[in-house]
Amino acid sequence: MKRPIQGITGLLMAFLDIKHLDKVKPHPNSNIVESYFFHMVFAWRLALGLAYLSVVGLIHGVIPIIFTDTVSTHVTKLKEILEE
Repeated sequence: MKRPIQGITGLLMAFLDIKHLDKVKPHPNSNIVESYFFHMVFAWRLALGLAYLSVVGLIHGVIPIIFTDTVSTHVTKLKEILEE
C-alpha cells in the first residue's frame, strides 16, 4: 500500500523524477542518454512552440477566417516529433 504524501517535501518528491534524463533517449533504439543541455533546449523549443500555437488558437477563436489549419498542422508535426 502506498504511503500518503506528507508535507511539502513529500509533495515535491511526488512531482520530481531524479532519474528522468536516464530514461529519455534521443531515439528508441539508441543507448545514448540525452544530456541536460540538449533536453533543456528541446523542452524550451517545445514550450515556445506550444505558446505560439496557443496565441494562434486564441486569435483564430476570435477571427475564424484566419489561421484555419495552422494549429492542427503544427500539433500533428509536434506529435510526430514526440513519437520519434
